[in-house]
Amino acid sequence: MQLLRKIIVLLLILIGVSFSQEAYTQSRKAEKAQKKADNQKDNQKAAYEKAKKKDVAHRMDMQTAETKKRMKQTRKQADQNNDRYHEPFFKRIFRRRH
Repeated sequence: MQLLRKIIVLLLILIGVSFSQEAYTQSRKAEKAQKKADNQKDNQKAAYEKAKKKDVAHRMDMQTAETKKRMKQTRKQADQNNDRYHEPFFKRIFRRRH
């Protein structure tokens, strides 16, 4: 009786495992389609970044030398002003106050 009960439990477990495995596996076509979609998405992202970089370079080329110099100086000043926010929060909390 006990052996019969163990066999039934074992069969139920095996049947459950086989059904759950079929539910979670994808077919090769589905995996291939997913990979193709991912590659297409990556290609679109790369094309967008390339176009964006080209646009920024074009805008910079349109400026006069004086404007480029002023833009560079402004960017440098903005970087210096924003640099203080990159330190960890605990350094800002425990900093000495004058």
